[in-house]
Amino acid sequence: MTKKISLKEALSGVQFYIEHLDGKQIVIREDKVINPKYTTKVEGKGMPKHEVPSEYGNLIINYEIEFPKTLTQEQKNSLSKIL
Repeated sequence: MTKKISLKEALSGVQFYIEHLDGKQIVIREDKVINPKYTTKVEGKGMPKHEVPSEYGNLIINYEIEFPKTLTQEQKNSLSKIL
């Protein structure tokens, strides 16, 4: 699956929920900086295995970072100070 996140979330962390095929809510939390093309694996939360529907494969999450289209000069100045 692909999860779109903001640049702010990519830099400061993100938490979201996914409803699994069995109806349970799964919390996904990333506390580190997420780089473009970053992927993560959630063990046992993917699709059911062929001919063993009681077992699940791994869920792969691809992150797509949405960068802002524009920044004001004030925003650019603030970013320059902290980065």
